[in-house]
Amino acid sequence: MEPCRRCGTLMERLVIGGRSSHFCTRCQRRR
Repeated sequence: MEPCRRCGTLMERLVIGGRSSHFCTRCQRRR
């Protein structure tokens, strides 16, 4: 995995409905 460009934390990979998404757990806020 690549580090986040903003904070350097490793990106997480999430698979939903057969499609994958990458996001930073530190920068991405939960709703």
